[in-house]
Amino acid sequence: MFRSNVFVHLVSIMWRHSKGHRGRVVAYLTLSVTAILVQLAIPLVMAQLMNNLQSLSGAALASETKRLLLQYVALGFLFWFLHGPSRVLEVGIAFKVKHAFQDWMMKRVTSLPMKWHKDHHSGSIIDGIARAVYAMGEFCEGGFELLQMATRFVGSIAMLTWFAPGIGLGMLGIALLVAFVITLFDRYLVPKYEKLNYRYTKVAAAIQDYLTNIGTVLSLRLEKRVVEEISTRTMANYDLYRGNNTVNEL
Repeated sequence: MFRSNVFVHLVSIMWRHSKGHRGRVVAYLTLSVTAILVQLAIPLVMAQLMNNLQSLSGAALASETKRLLLQYVALGFLFWFLHGPSRVLEVGIAFKVKHAFQDWMMKRVTSLPMKWHKDHHSGSIIDGIARAVYAMGEFCEGGFELLQMATRFVGSIAMLTWFAPGIGLGMLGIALLVAFVITLFDRYLVPKYEKLNYRYTKVAAAIQDYLTNIGTVLSLRLEKRVVEEISTRTMANYDLYRGNNTVNEL
C-alpha cells in the first residue's frame, strides 16, 4: 500500500538523498510542527477574548483584554521566530536533495549499456531527468505546506474532540472518507500524468533533433514546417492534459 502511495514514495526519495543532512531535516520538521502548533493556539486566545467581552466588564475586562492581546502578539512573534528559520533550513535542504537526486540519476544513466542508449532518444532522457529533478525540488521546497495541512488537521480534530467528542469523531470519520476518495482519484490520475509526461519527452526529443540539425533545416527552408510540426505534436496532448486537470480540480 505504501509503495503505491505517491506521497510516501516522494518522502522516501527525499530522505534517501538527504544523507549527511538528515539532522537538519529533523530540525526543520520540528521547528515547522512547533510553529504550526503555536499558530493553532491563536484562535483559542481570540475565542477567550470574545468570551470575556460577553462575561466581564470594568477593570476585570480591561485587565483580561490586555493580557490576551499581549498573548496574541507574543504568539504571532513566536510563530515567525520558529517558522522563518525552519523555511531557511528547508530551502537549503531542498537544494542539496535536488543536487544529490540529479547526481544519482546521472550515475544511473551513464552506467547503462550502449544498447539501452541506442534504444532511447537522448532528448527524451534529458527532458525526463530535468522534469524529475524539478519535481523533486518543488516537493522538497513546498513540503512545509503539506506538513502544515497535516498538523492543522490533527490539531483541529484533537481540540474539537476534546471540547465535543461526538462532533470531533464525526469530523474525523468524514475526513478519512475524503482521504479515501482522494486516494482513488490519485490511482486514476497518476498513470494519466505518467502518460502525459512520456508524451512530453517525445516532443522534447523532436525539438532536439531539429535543433541539432538546424543547419539542414535552414538550408532547406523548413523553418515553418518544423515549427508547425512541433506545435501539432504539442497540441496532440491537449485532450489528455485537459482531462487530467478537470478530474484533478473536481
